[in-house]
Amino acid sequence: SGVVVESALDSGKRILLSPARSCPHPLRIRFHPGASNNLIVIGENTNVFGQIHVHASGSLIVFAGNVHQWSMVNVRQWSNGQVFFWGQASTSNGCDVIMQGANGRVLVGDDCMFANDIFVRNSDMHPMVDLRSGAWINKPGDVVIEPHVWVAQEALISKKVRVGRGSIIGAKSLVNRSVPMYSLVAGVPARIARSNVSWDRPELPRDDVVAQLAADCFRAGGR
Repeated sequence: SGVVVESALDSGKRILLSPARSCPHPLRIRFHPGASNNLIVIGENTNVFGQIHVHASGSLIVFAGNVHQWSMVNVRQWSNGQVFFWGQASTSNGCDVIMQGANGRVLVGDDCMFANDIFVRNSDMHPMVDLRSGAWINKPGDVVIEPHVWVAQEALISKKVRVGRGSIIGAKSLVNRSVPMYSLVAGVPARIARSNVSWDRPELPRDDVVAQLAADCFRAGGR
């Protein structure tokens, strides 16, 4: 199957794996000491490779399936009760997902496309504190990437962000606020560069796909 488990399995560490997998590169899964009651589900035809590191307990990782292109995805979960979901037919040339914070969520919808050197983080990893009040001012927050989103090379998607359906994230962008549906955003921090836009996978846009995207966009309130 090309899946390598680098620590001993026991009743508290479960992997559900469909046998239909043709990726020549390994998917390495490591349960670190103290991790327990975790579940990893790898759906049919999921040609994802890379590394999964689970440091905590009670977490869930799901690759929904039908990833026909060889896709590199690295996931590291540091805290208890986290959920990572990778939608059907979503592809990646190199996406690193780093999760910290109890019960955090990183959810990627169907048919998304990630270029190389992408980072998705639901936490800054270290707390920043207001020294007058003692308040923790950069708490972790969920990341939701809706279906059919294209994330270009070297983008960083940060905590408390929802990227709307059909949108495009420009190369080297820092996405630290939510993105409306069918928008192009770019820059540091990312700003809306254009509205009522989307994308297609082949070299040339397909008329039927474009028509469906336009119908969806304007039905959702585009102008």
